[in-house]
Amino acid sequence: HWIYEPDPVAQLDGLLTGKFHIAEADIAGADKVRATPGWHIEDDLPFAMNSIKLNTQGKYMSDPNLRKAVAYALNYAELPKRTNPPVTIATGPTPLDFPGAPTNLETPTYDLEKAKSYLQQSQWPDGGITLDYAYVAALINEEITGQLLRDGLKQLNITLNLLPVEWDAMGDSCVSPETGYEMINLYTIPAYFDPDAHLYNQYHSSQWGSYTACSFYKNEAVDKLLDEARSTAAPDQRQSLYEEANRLIAADQPAIWTFTDVQFVAANDCIQNFHSSKPDNVIVIFQDLTMGECE
Repeated sequence: HWIYEPDPVAQLDGLLTGKFHIAEADIAGADKVRATPGWHIEDDLPFAMNSIKLNTQGKYMSDPNLRKAVAYALNYAELPKRTNPPVTIATGPTPLDFPGAPTNLETPTYDLEKAKSYLQQSQWPDGGITLDYAYVAALINEEITGQLLRDGLKQLNITLNLLPVEWDAMGDSCVSPETGYEMINLYTIPAYFDPDAHLYNQYHSSQWGSYTACSFYKNEAVDKLLDEARSTAAPDQRQSLYEEANRLIAADQPAIWTFTDVQFVAANDCIQNFHSSKPDNVIVIFQDLTMGECE
């Protein structure tokens, strides 16, 4: 039977005392589980990506220089030190181990001098503005990301207003640019193992109105590349099209690509036939599980 236990410490205790046979959340003490006879950890990286969508049609985020300034103000390297479990920093619109990801893609790092340089080229060269940052109230890693970004933006004389919002309200806000937040932290999960599933629903302008397209991004060249890739069968040609689309998207900065979660699934060795839904590692395929003799 299924037991809801959101506390990572209680999950660990429940596993090692035999109360649970498997846990599919952010299990604390993964190393302790690995070191305990009769238990093991499944820790393949998922393809669920976290990013901060920037409303490219909004009052502030329609300015590409301001988008760049904000992106360079986030201390990416600090994220794995603050989050629990640690996260893997993203390097662009597509996770590196996902099809279509380009190599050597230039994306922002924490660099306040570059941030100030882009800010000076924006409509608000001296800052003095307040930006709203919406995030799912129950997701602590999204809040931590906002706190780090708030710290960086203070150095630019920009105030970041952190808004914890329920998930349904966040989705509703993405219906139109007018209702969308200037900045909104979201997870996106590809429905299938293909770059089309990761890029089209987020960055093709026909997708406005969906929560995945909450950047309200429009670039005709990107639309054309994504459309062409959909109708192209040759793998090498598709890869080239998606790599170019990634480069154009990254140059426009319609989002700040933050991280993928490092998710753990801990299980008793008596659990057999374990596998996960690869696009989103936290989804365990329970109907395939069988149990041997458990101690």
